[in-house]
Amino acid sequence: MNNKLANIRCKIIICALVILIISLYLAVNINKSDSVYNVDNNVSMNSTIIDTSRYWNSIHLYEKFIVSLENNKYGYEYNEGYPLYLGTIASMYLELYRKYRTDYYRNKLERVLRYIIQVKNADWTWNMSSFAGTNSLYNSFFGKIFLDVYRETNNKIYLDYAEKTIKSLDKFYVKQRLVTKTNNGEYETYNPNFFAFTTIAYYCDLTSECPENLYNMAVNLFKHSLRGYHGSSGLWDYDSLSNTKYRKYLKKLPHQLFYNSHDAFYSMILLSSFLENKKSIKKIFPDLYDIFYSEIPKISNGVKKYMLTDIATFNYDSEAPRCVECCADTALAFYLIDKEFGTNNNPIISNALAVIIKNQDNSGVYYKSDGENGVLLWYSDNIADKLPRLLNEMETSRCSRCHDNRP
Repeated sequence: MNNKLANIRCKIIICALVILIISLYLAVNINKSDSVYNVDNNVSMNSTIIDTSRYWNSIHLYEKFIVSLENNKYGYEYNEGYPLYLGTIASMYLELYRKYRTDYYRNKLERVLRYIIQVKNADWTWNMSSFAGTNSLYNSFFGKIFLDVYRETNNKIYLDYAEKTIKSLDKFYVKQRLVTKTNNGEYETYNPNFFAFTTIAYYCDLTSECPENLYNMAVNLFKHSLRGYHGSSGLWDYDSLSNTKYRKYLKKLPHQLFYNSHDAFYSMILLSSFLENKKSIKKIFPDLYDIFYSEIPKISNGVKKYMLTDIATFNYDSEAPRCVECCADTALAFYLIDKEFGTNNNPIISNALAVIIKNQDNSGVYYKSDGENGVLLWYSDNIADKLPRLLNEMETSRCSRCHDNRP
């Protein structure tokens, strides 16, 4: 009887040891898995972990520079790029309000939005300071900002602004694509067409309605944009210069006759536009979503071939051969790509952020090109738009992972 009890005890002990060993093995491997991937969305947990406070401080310093430019006539200085940078400044204040929820940032946001409305034309288009014409890009960009602010504040006046702005895209709609209208005639690039497509998808999703003419316009804009895409290489042209009638504007516009880093930069920001609006696109245009989604890794690899890898940016043009402004777009785009596909572009993101900090003046403004001086709002406002958006995205993702890992 004692031998039987001893055998039973021995078996119990052995089973307990086996269970303990298995439990320890599983615990170690689960922890390893959690350190690499978020199971819910396959997000790489090795994504760049940065001290976001450092970059918020950079934005606070830049915001002081922006305040120094305020005036009652234009809202801010009137220079090249106006009024587009009213939109980027509004985006900065929206992200700051999302972060801090203070009246100061909400009041600043509403002030910029009032100026955007104040300088519009009666037909809900906006004039470009550079060419004295109108540009469909402004309607897409401002329309999205109005939608973002409505979503954040639930103030329906911004939904009304968004509706009028987006529906006025038809002012630029010629032969199933958007054109920019200047004093020198009309020209087209692919990126305003794609931006308009993603903005329309966002609008239709947020309002739960999509008028037939707007829906059809979006489909045509998507198809037209992809005319410039080369599926075999993942390269995406900036414009349609294969059509010789646009060549006469070459001396007046920053176009190129071949694919280069300028094209690559715009390909990259189109990826951001798609990924930021992917839920809306998938819901409203599921077939188009499927067509484009699988191409994103190929396009991002094509972009990297034309990137100045030592500083993670682009040779944008002769005025910005090592474009600092582009670094914020680079960091955001590749962060979103990593988040979506579980890839690891940490060196690109880290280098881009380092260049931004390195090239910030004591006044708060960012230099337009790495290693060069030159204080100009037009060559720094994009950082104000993209950097705080990236920071909020990073912090939201971290918070989500913390919640996912709670017991």
